[in-house]
Amino acid sequence: MGKWRKVAASRGGPSFSHLFFADDLLIFGEATMKNARAIKRALQEFCDLSGQQVNNNKSHNLFSPNVNSRFSRKIASETGCKIIENLGKYLGFPLRTGRVNDNAFNSVTERVRKKLAGWQTKFLSKVARVVVIKSVAEAIPAYLMSCLKWPRKALELDRINRNFLRGSTEENKKLHLLNWHQVTKRKEEGGLGLFRAKDINTALLSGLAWRLRLEQNTQWGQVIIHKYGKQLEKRKQGLCILKALKLGEDLLNQGTKMNVHNRGQTRFWKGRNLRGCSIKVDLETTNPPQAEDFRMAHLVRKTSDKRLAPH
Repeated sequence: MGKWRKVAASRGGPSFSHLFFADDLLIFGEATMKNARAIKRALQEFCDLSGQQVNNNKSHNLFSPNVNSRFSRKIASETGCKIIENLGKYLGFPLRTGRVNDNAFNSVTERVRKKLAGWQTKFLSKVARVVVIKSVAEAIPAYLMSCLKWPRKALELDRINRNFLRGSTEENKKLHLLNWHQVTKRKEEGGLGLFRAKDINTALLSGLAWRLRLEQNTQWGQVIIHKYGKQLEKRKQGLCILKALKLGEDLLNQGTKMNVHNRGQTRFWKGRNLRGCSIKVDLETTNPPQAEDFRMAHLVRKTSDKRLAPH
């Protein structure tokens, strides 16, 4: 049947030949006629075994800007699929091949605005408006907020929610009797339990950073590590995913701690910490020979309730 050369998402990282994306199939390969023929044979064998057919009208070729346009048309003629410049949208967000700018978030913001505009605020109580905001305005952008750091301009979701809660429109603006900071506090603190868009974005990205710590050996984890490094410091400036992970990592570092088990027998210099490496590697330092077997128990003392406390 023949094989095609896979594409690596990062230098030294794992290579990919295909990905299943919901009910779609993404096939990756170098832009050569040999790869095109190998992919075509693989798809034809699948069709012969399954009885299904490839819909060329819904299948497309997406080439790197480095591929010659004349050669790309030749490959497209071989595969029988037309050429496109982008992959469209997934869960309402465009899958772009370049840098994500502020305009990419406008479609999500506009979708929230239209959803809320469909509700007649004058027929809804304040409690009902809070329920609508939680079920609509905070739910629609959740997928995107868990993947990317939202720019300041796109965080106008707070203004949209604020105006909906107070029944304000462009023609009929109402007086704000309580500032938004107080409204977004927890109910126990006198607020309504709503969330600011920036806080939601940061919290969801911290979950992404936590997943990266736990899933470093998975394919997506290896792609990120080989591209940006374990500490996300290979590139000071990078794509939106790097900015998102750094934002989530900052919050995660503030709220995580490590419990020392085994009665403090964890090695101080060589024990694995939350980052998945040792302090020696984390600090990029060398430890003196006499401290090679230095344990956490040497730094703590036992308290009356059998817990460990610092000396």
